[in-house]
Amino acid sequence: MLDRAGRLTPGSLRAAIARAVMEVAPDKARKRRETAARFARVERWAEDSGNAALAARERPPDEVLAVDDRVTAWARELKAAGLDGGTDEIRARAYLDLLLGKDSRPGQDQPGAPAPAPAGFAGRVTLTVPLATLAGRADRPGELSGLGPVDPWLARDLAGAAARNPKTTWCITVTDEQGHAAAHGCARPEPKNHGQRAGPGPPGFAFTPASRDGPPGSYGSWRLRTPVLHDDYVL
Repeated sequence: MLDRAGRLTPGSLRAAIARAVMEVAPDKARKRRETAARFARVERWAEDSGNAALAARERPPDEVLAVDDRVTAWARELKAAGLDGGTDEIRARAYLDLLLGKDSRPGQDQPGAPAPAPAGFAGRVTLTVPLATLAGRADRPGELSGLGPVDPWLARDLAGAAARNPKTTWCITVTDEQGHAAAHGCARPEPKNHGQRAGPGPPGFAFTPASRDGPPGSYGSWRLRTPVLHDDYVL
């Protein structure tokens, strides 16, 4: 890391150090996160402008991401209904609407809570997890866009939370020894009535040869199974 530290931005260097620490001592990284969670709190303070701020601290990342998705979804509804303001201003309004049970769409005279959101969080963020970690065969850290490196246990928890949302997309990237992408593909849930659906088996990849009746040039498909995902996924 030291040989490239001078070429990294402060944020990238911080993330690289956190990732290195998690790779060397993943269990300590988990304990640190779990200890900090016991000090969860909501903070409010006065802004220098005379306005105020409110924030929840040390909350589980999957819940934070689900809230962020919910804020974004309601902000889109407000924007579509004609509420004036920029993106950040409308998101702040959506955040308060969700907390206060209000409906700030123009023409709405009565308070009303926005519609419920689906479970988990969907793929508006990118969670990168080594397959060995996802399959429970290794404890290597993952990466969460916008937040940085996450310890292996949190990575598996986040993948499980994402699996509960039907809008989540799963993609697999195969890398070489240097970590460079060599192949990439996105998966889809295997149909429940699939004739070749696999029975119980170990986590990981399983290859299914193409059917003789399949389209020309079809070699088969890879099935992804992990303890985290509730269904098999096919590439």
